[in-house]
Amino acid sequence: MQEELEQDIRLADERTFEGRLQRYRFFFTLPEPENGLWLNEPECAKLIEEAFWCYIDGSFVGCILLCQATLENLIHTLVPVGDRAGFNEVIKAAYDRSLITNEERDDLDKLRNLRNQFTHIRPATHTQALWRQRIREGKDEDQHADEAAQFALRVMFAILAKPPFAL
Repeated sequence: MQEELEQDIRLADERTFEGRLQRYRFFFTLPEPENGLWLNEPECAKLIEEAFWCYIDGSFVGCILLCQATLENLIHTLVPVGDRAGFNEVIKAAYDRSLITNEERDDLDKLRNLRNQFTHIRPATHTQALWRQRIREGKDEDQHADEAAQFALRVMFAILAKPPFAL
């Protein structure tokens, strides 16, 4: 039994290798801070690492959720909003304190809505259900989720690459 399980994992590794390699290459397109240092929040650093591996392994929804959680937690450490403030309030507070630009605020709001699509699933009959959106866009489930994860990663890394988030 153990040998069969090991063989299944090896076959899955071989079958998914090219996709994982292609997703790994995507990371070289993301912005980095000028001095090469990211942040001094160890919990956020762990979330970033988890988001990286989720994306590489094709766990796109997990990647999206981790990117959003990373940014919400990191921004929340820099702006004085209540402990129970939602991401929308955190975004507004960061913008009001000029920590993020108007474009970044819009991107964070898109990320918030994207996260909501995956965490607050709508019934299949709803006009904004994910499967209907994929059909309208002409994308299969993986392609849609992959592109959404790439967007989440781009937003996260763009914000992390600049002060006060980068060291």
